[in-house]
Amino acid sequence: MQELLKASGGLNLGMDYLPGSIGFDPLAYQVGPEEAGRIVWFDAVINNVDRSWRNPNMLVWHGDLWLIDHGATMIWHHNWPSAKNYGTKPYDAADHALAPFAPDVAAAAAELAPLVTEELLTACAADVPDVWLADEEGFETTGALRRAYVEVLLERAAGVHERISFGPPTAAAPSRAPGWLADRLTPRAHATNATNATNKDGGQ
Repeated sequence: MQELLKASGGLNLGMDYLPGSIGFDPLAYQVGPEEAGRIVWFDAVINNVDRSWRNPNMLVWHGDLWLIDHGATMIWHHNWPSAKNYGTKPYDAADHALAPFAPDVAAAAAELAPLVTEELLTACAADVPDVWLADEEGFETTGALRRAYVEVLLERAAGVHERISFGPPTAAAPSRAPGWLADRLTPRAHATNATNATNKDGGQ
């Protein structure tokens, strides 16, 4: 802990500690389609590539799911010249930790997408300290960088639910789940026409 503190000089964001929480276990904790849908939709918006069966990055605390560790999200900010392509980039949820729980992403999008407005995202971006955004290559001001985040997230929130696929693993994106786990995590039917269409394409 002391090493972490010494390596974290400068402005930090304080987060809550959840005493007594346990790691999410898909074999022991049931998640309803509505909640699963909201989480998958959220992960699709921020393009989270790190909430799979291998590393669910969820805790159970007082019976509720808590999402943690979002360091592998919004990966477009590692290559801003190509970021505009992420606005309409599909999201492959075949290996998502909650894929077996029949996520209702259509219902999630209907409920949540209207809430993700330009005004909301602009306000959220404004809360990010300048020191965390300064000196980003390709941007003359922190305001311009904030705007870049807003534009990508706004476009993804509006239509990413139509591009979420739960198809079986493909040659390009194989599941690495061991057989004993894969058998227990066989996805159920998912409640979106868009998902069914992408499944016919092999989950691409």
